Formats: sequence, structure tokens, C-alpha cells
Amino acid sequence: MKLERIHHASLCVSDLARAKVFYGEVLGLEEIPRPDFPFAGAWYRAGANEVHLIVLEEGTRPATPLNALHRHMAFAIEDVGAASAELEKR
Repeated sequence: MKLERIHHASLCVSDLARAKVFYGEVLGLEEIPRPDFPFAGAWYRAGANEVHLIVLEEGTRPATPLNALHRHMAFAIEDVGAASAELEKR
């Protein structure tokens, strides 16, 4: 299994406007297009990686099992089939 790099890290935020000021203006990250998900958020480029902001309504928790609303880190990989087989084997 060959991990090429971290592709993105997703972070849960409660105030998207405030988070966008921090990541876009304070840190100077470039905001990039994001799919039309059924929840609010924003994506930023951070060098070769991305930061994905996910808005969770106050008092709510991410759904189970794992889905896009969970905090997570994703790796770019060379071969998803080989990586899946290796992880299943181990």
C-alpha cells in the first residue's frame, strides 16, 4: 500500500463566517470549490493539501457510522484496490 500524501483534513466548526475569516484571511489559505453537500462548509487549499470545514449545528453530533460529517483525515493513495486488500488482510 502506497500512501502518497495527506489529501485533506476535515474540521468541525460552529461559526462558518468566523472560521472563514481565520482560515482565509488570517492564515491566507485559498478557498476552493466544494461540492453541493446538504450541510454548510468551506474548503481551502493548504499547499498540496486541503482543509475542509464542516458546520455542525449546535448541540448535534456527527452521525454514525463514519460519514463526511465526522472529523477526519484522508490520504491520497496510488491504488485504492491494493490498499483496501492490504487493510482487510491486516
